[in-house]
Amino acid sequence: MKLQLKKASSGVTLHIFVLDSSATDGSGLTGLAWNTANLVCWYLRHGANEAQLALATLATLTTAHADGGFIEVDSTNMPGLYRLDLSAAVCAAGVDSVSLMLHGATNMAPVLVEIQPTDVDLNDGVRGGMTALPAIVPAAAGGIITRGTGDGQLNALAGIISGLATSGGQTTTQTAIAAVQNNTRTTIGLPGVMERPDAGNTRFKIYLNNYDTAGNMEAPDAAPTVAVANESGTDRSGNLQHPGTHAEQTTMVEISTGRYWIEYEMASDHTMEALNFTFSIIEGAVTRYADRGAIVVDTTAVDFTAADRTILERLTAERADVLTDWIEDGRLDVLLDAIPTTAMRGTDGGPLAALWTDARAGYIDQLKDIAMPAKVQGLVDRLTAARAAYLDELAAANLPTDVTVLMALQGRNRRIDNITRVGGKITGYRLRLYGNAADAAAETDELLTINATGTYAAGLLTDEMEIEA
Repeated sequence: MKLQLKKASSGVTLHIFVLDSSATDGSGLTGLAWNTANLVCWYLRHGANEAQLALATLATLTTAHADGGFIEVDSTNMPGLYRLDLSAAVCAAGVDSVSLMLHGATNMAPVLVEIQPTDVDLNDGVRGGMTALPAIVPAAAGGIITRGTGDGQLNALAGIISGLATSGGQTTTQTAIAAVQNNTRTTIGLPGVMERPDAGNTRFKIYLNNYDTAGNMEAPDAAPTVAVANESGTDRSGNLQHPGTHAEQTTMVEISTGRYWIEYEMASDHTMEALNFTFSIIEGAVTRYADRGAIVVDTTAVDFTAADRTILERLTAERADVLTDWIEDGRLDVLLDAIPTTAMRGTDGGPLAALWTDARAGYIDQLKDIAMPAKVQGLVDRLTAARAAYLDELAAANLPTDVTVLMALQGRNRRIDNITRVGGKITGYRLRLYGNAADAAAETDELLTINATGTYAAGLLTDEMEIEA
C-alpha cells in the first residue's frame, strides 16, 4: 500500500487489507483485534531506527482517533479490512519517506504500508497546503488575481486583456504597453553602397519613418539626429546636409508627420571605406538609437561592364606568355640578334646593301628596346579579338628560340620589308627566310623597287609580323 501525506499531519487514519496466508484464493483474514496474540505494528522513518506503534482498542468504527487504534471493519461484508490510527510521530516533519508493517498473527500475511510525507497537502483545495501562496480571494489584500469583471480581476476576452488595475483607476493594456515601449517604431532608408563620383560631388538621400504602436505615423519628441563615423571611429558627420539648402547639419528635416530625411554628400576624392550611421530618436523623453551601415565604393567598381570583362578575359596566361617570350629576351631578340650588323654580302648583292642604310638598321635596333605599356589598360585596349587570335597562333607554332637552330635553317639570305615606323620607332616588319638561291634572287629584285624612305603607317608589332619558310 502506498500513499502521500502532508508532513506533520495529525489524526491520520488508514484502512488496510490483511490477506489470509492459509487461503489460496486471496481472501482476507478475519477476526483480528488490537490484542490478538503476536500481532504487532512497527514503522521506520528514513534515516532513523525502527520504532513500534503500540496498538490500542477502539469501541466502534466511528470512535475518535486514538494513536495505534485498531479495529475490524466488517468480517462479513468486508472480510480482511481493518482501521488503523497513526500517531503524530509516524508523520512528523523532517523525512521524505516512512515504511510501516503490521504482522505476527496466525495465518496473517504481513501488511506493508509506504508513506511519502510531502510539503503539499493534496486535500487543500485553496492552495495545496502551500501557505506561502495567498488565498484565491479576489480583491482581498494579498489575494490572487483571477479572471472576471469584478474588483481585483482581469477581464480576458478572446485572449485579450481589456484592462489593468492601477492606482488611478482602469487603463487599457495597450496604453500600459505603449508607456513601456515609448511608442518607438522606426524604419530607415539608407543606401547600402555609396558610389563616389568620377568628378565633383553627389548626394545620397536618407529617410527615417516613425510609427506609433498601431502603425500610424507619429512624430517623436523632436526631429531625429544623425551621426556618421568610419570603421576607425573618424567622424564623417560633416558630410551630412540639409536636403534643400545643402547646408551642413545633423538634424533630419521633417517631410510630414513622423517622416524625415537628410542628405549625405560624397566627393570624388572621398576615401573608400565602411560607414556607420547612428540615428537618435527621442520618444516619451527616452532616447532610442538605430544603426545602419554603408560602404563607399569607386565608380569603376560599379560601372565595370560585360564588354570590359570580355576584353580583359582575352589576356589569358598563355597569351601573356607569348608576349613575354617575344619581348623579354625571347624569340624577337633572337631574330634581331641574328641580323648581321656588317655590310650585306653573298647573294644579296650591292643593290640590296645600298638599300640597307644605317637609319633603317637603327630602326631594327630600336625594336629591341620596345617595352610593355606602362599601364595594363593600354595593353588591354590594343588586345583586340583579332590580335588575340594572332597570339594564340604564335603559341601553337612552337617557334625555335635558339640562335643556332635559326642559323642552321637552309638559306641564310634574309629580306626585311613593310617596315613601319611611328614616332621614330619601328613597330612592325616582316621577315622572310629563303630556302634556295632562286627565290632569294627573285625577292632581291623585288626589294629594289621599295621606296628608299620606307613605309610609314600605324600598326602594332603583332599585326604585321609573319615568318615564312
